Amino acid sequence: MSGLIVGSLAPGFAAQSYDGRHIALERYLTHSHVLLILLRGLKCPQCRRHLVQMGRAYERLVEHDVEVIAVGPDPPSSFGDFFGSHRLTFPGIPDNDHTVGASYGASRSWWRRRCRPAQFFIERRSGVIRFVEYGRCMGRMTAPGEFLAVAARI
Repeated sequence: MSGLIVGSLAPGFAAQSYDGRHIALERYLTHSHVLLILLRGLKCPQCRRHLVQMGRAYERLVEHDVEVIAVGPDPPSSFGDFFGSHRLTFPGIPDNDHTVGASYGASRSWWRRRCRPAQFFIERRSGVIRFVEYGRCMGRMTAPGEFLAVAARI
C-alpha cells in the first residue's frame, strides 16, 4: 500500500499492547485526538530517543486532548523492557506481523529490511488524518512538542 495523505480517513485497528491491554483506535478517537507513531524498531537509536522525548511531552499532549500510540515490529518483551525502563505510560503495540504498519503504508517490504517510520495526527471523532509524516530516519521527524501546535489548530 502507498502512503496515506492528509484528509484521508485513518484505517482502524485493534491490537494488544505489550502489557496486555486491548487498544482500539476507534475507542481512543471518541475522547481524544491520536498521535500514531510507527517505529522502525526499538533497536533503532533514533526511535528510542524519539520515544523518550515523547514521554517527556506526554502530559502536555494529554492536556491538549492528544493520546499517543506507538507501534513497532518488536516483541512484547522488548516493549516492556524499554517502556518500563523509561517510565513511558502511553500504549506500545507490538506489530510483529506488520498489520498496522501495512495499513498505514509503513511496513517493511522485500527491498526494505526495516520498517518505514511514520507519524500521523488523527482528529478526534472524525478519524481524519490531519498530519502525515513518512521518513527514512526517526531522528529527522517532527519533534513531540510540535504536535501541540497541530492540536491547537484543530
